[in-house]
Amino acid sequence: MDNYPVTVIFGGGGFIGRYLTRVLTKKNHRLIIPTRKPFQKVYLKTQAPPGHIELIDFNLGNFSAMKEAIENADYVINLCGILFENRKQKFSKIHSDIPDIISKLCAKNGVDKFIHLSAIGANKDSKSLYLHNLLSFNDEK
Repeated sequence: MDNYPVTVIFGGGGFIGRYLTRVLTKKNHRLIIPTRKPFQKVYLKTQAPPGHIELIDFNLGNFSAMKEAIENADYVINLCGILFENRKQKFSKIHSDIPDIISKLCAKNGVDKFIHLSAIGANKDSKSLYLHNLLSFNDEK
């Protein structure tokens, strides 16, 4: 198992993440899934042989866990996203700041590939509500 690629999936417990988890473990990837509530994501471990999935406790204020997860990774995938802002979760932090930090850690640690999946839209003319909320939030600053 030491020769299997190590893939870190931020947002691995979400809608897309749980399907991606199954696909990657069938291709013999070892997965590290940082999540805010690992005890609620234990169901992911049933999708892979024992030892292929490691859930680690991660919150947006604990960047040391993010750094540790990425240090020995071959691949990093970011699926984190929010539908609505609230007191604790802001569009700019989740959709901009976090991917920026992850990409810098990937570059620093020589990660082979960083994949970022975004739901906010790729251009200013997108009909995505995520993007419009993000742009209006940035305009207010």
